[in-house]
Amino acid sequence: KYFSQDFLDLVTYYRDMPNKPKVITMIPPPLSNFTCSDMPGGSNPTCLAPYNKACVIDCVLPKLVPSLTKQLGLPPPLDLLTFLGGPTHTNKSAMPGLHPDCDGYELLGHYIAHEVFKV
Repeated sequence: KYFSQDFLDLVTYYRDMPNKPKVITMIPPPLSNFTCSDMPGGSNPTCLAPYNKACVIDCVLPKLVPSLTKQLGLPPPLDLLTFLGGPTHTNKSAMPGLHPDCDGYELLGHYIAHEVFKV
Protein backbone atom coordinates (compact mmCIF):
# COMPACT_ATOMS: atom_id res chain seq x y z
CA LYS A 1 0.00 0.00 0.00
CA TYR A 2 2.76 2.44 0.90
CA PHE A 3 5.54 1.13 -1.34
CA SER A 4 4.85 3.43 -4.29
CA GLN A 5 4.84 6.65 -2.28
CA ASP A 6 7.85 5.59 -0.21
CA PHE A 7 9.75 4.70 -3.40
CA LEU A 8 8.91 8.05 -5.00
CA ASP A 9 9.85 9.98 -1.84
CA LEU A 10 13.15 8.16 -1.35
CA VAL A 11 14.30 8.37 -4.96
CA THR A 12 13.22 12.03 -5.22
CA TYR A 13 15.18 12.85 -2.06
CA TYR A 14 18.38 11.39 -3.51
CA ARG A 15 17.81 12.75 -7.01
CA ASP A 16 17.36 16.28 -5.63
CA MET A 17 20.43 16.32 -3.35
CA PRO A 18 22.75 19.32 -3.88
CA ASN A 19 25.53 17.15 -5.35
CA LYS A 20 23.09 15.76 -7.98
CA PRO A 21 24.02 12.07 -7.71
CA LYS A 22 23.30 9.68 -10.55
CA VAL A 23 20.27 7.70 -9.42
CA ILE A 24 19.72 4.22 -10.82
CA THR A 25 16.75 2.07 -9.91
CA MET A 26 16.64 -1.70 -10.26
CA ILE A 27 14.07 -4.41 -10.62
CA PRO A 28 14.98 -6.95 -7.93
CA PRO A 29 16.36 -10.41 -8.69
CA PRO A 30 13.83 -13.25 -8.82
CA LEU A 31 12.84 -15.09 -5.68
CA SER A 32 11.54 -18.40 -6.98
CA ASN A 33 10.05 -20.17 -9.97
CA PHE A 34 6.82 -18.25 -9.54
CA THR A 35 4.96 -17.88 -12.81
CA CYS A 36 3.09 -14.68 -13.51
CA SER A 37 2.02 -15.61 -17.04
CA ASP A 38 -1.38 -16.93 -16.00
CA MET A 39 -2.24 -13.64 -14.31
CA PRO A 40 -3.99 -10.79 -16.13
CA GLY A 41 -1.40 -8.24 -17.21
CA GLY A 42 1.36 -10.43 -15.77
CA SER A 43 0.55 -9.25 -12.26
CA ASN A 44 -1.82 -10.35 -9.56
CA PRO A 45 -2.74 -7.89 -6.81
CA THR A 46 -4.55 -10.67 -4.96
CA CYS A 47 -1.15 -12.19 -4.17
CA LEU A 48 -0.95 -9.48 -1.50
CA ALA A 49 -3.81 -11.10 0.43
CA PRO A 50 -2.67 -13.45 1.72
CA TYR A 51 0.74 -11.92 1.32
CA ASN A 52 2.93 -13.92 -1.04
CA LYS A 53 6.53 -12.69 -1.07
CA ALA A 54 7.46 -14.54 -4.28
CA CYS A 55 4.50 -13.07 -6.16
CA VAL A 56 5.35 -9.53 -5.05
CA ILE A 57 9.04 -9.87 -6.00
CA ASP A 58 8.54 -11.85 -9.21
CA CYS A 59 5.30 -10.32 -10.55
CA VAL A 60 4.33 -7.02 -8.90
CA LEU A 61 7.66 -5.17 -8.56
CA PRO A 62 8.78 -5.83 -12.17
CA LYS A 63 5.71 -3.89 -13.33
CA LEU A 64 5.69 -1.26 -10.59
CA VAL A 65 9.37 -0.21 -10.46
CA PRO A 66 9.59 0.77 -14.17
CA SER A 67 6.35 2.73 -13.88
CA LEU A 68 7.53 4.65 -10.80
CA THR A 69 10.96 5.21 -12.35
CA LYS A 70 9.32 6.66 -15.46
CA GLN A 71 7.19 8.98 -13.29
CA LEU A 72 10.42 10.38 -11.86
CA GLY A 73 11.86 11.00 -15.32
CA LEU A 74 14.76 8.61 -14.76
CA PRO A 75 16.21 6.13 -17.26
CA PRO A 76 14.64 2.65 -17.22
CA PRO A 77 15.68 0.53 -14.22
CA LEU A 78 18.32 -2.16 -14.44
CA ASP A 79 16.44 -5.43 -14.76
CA LEU A 80 18.07 -7.92 -12.40
CA LEU A 81 15.03 -10.20 -12.69
CA THR A 82 15.51 -10.79 -16.40
CA PHE A 83 19.30 -10.83 -16.13
CA LEU A 84 19.09 -13.80 -13.75
CA GLY A 85 16.62 -15.70 -15.91
CA GLY A 86 13.29 -14.35 -14.72
CA PRO A 87 11.03 -16.05 -12.23
CA THR A 88 10.57 -19.25 -14.22
CA HIS A 89 14.15 -19.85 -15.43
CA THR A 90 16.15 -18.43 -12.55
CA ASN A 91 19.89 -19.11 -12.49
CA LYS A 92 19.77 -21.13 -9.24
CA SER A 93 23.57 -21.39 -9.09
CA ALA A 94 23.64 -17.61 -8.57
CA MET A 95 20.24 -17.16 -6.87
CA PRO A 96 19.63 -20.20 -4.67
CA GLY A 97 17.04 -18.39 -2.53
CA LEU A 98 15.98 -14.91 -1.48
CA HIS A 99 19.55 -13.60 -1.72
CA PRO A 100 22.33 -14.36 -4.20
CA ASP A 101 25.24 -16.53 -3.12
CA CYS A 102 28.86 -15.32 -3.48
CA ASP A 103 28.95 -16.18 -7.18
CA GLY A 104 25.61 -14.46 -7.64
CA TYR A 105 26.83 -11.26 -6.02
CA GLU A 106 29.90 -11.30 -8.25
CA LEU A 107 27.75 -11.89 -11.33
CA LEU A 108 25.42 -9.02 -10.35
CA GLY A 109 28.39 -6.75 -9.63
CA HIS A 110 29.81 -7.34 -13.11
CA TYR A 111 26.42 -6.76 -14.73
CA ILE A 112 25.78 -3.53 -12.81
CA ALA A 113 29.32 -2.23 -13.47
CA HIS A 114 28.88 -2.93 -17.17
CA GLU A 115 25.44 -1.28 -17.34
CA VAL A 116 26.31 1.75 -15.20
CA PHE A 117 29.98 2.40 -15.99
CA LYS A 118 30.32 0.54 -19.31
CA VAL A 119 33.30 -1.45 -17.98
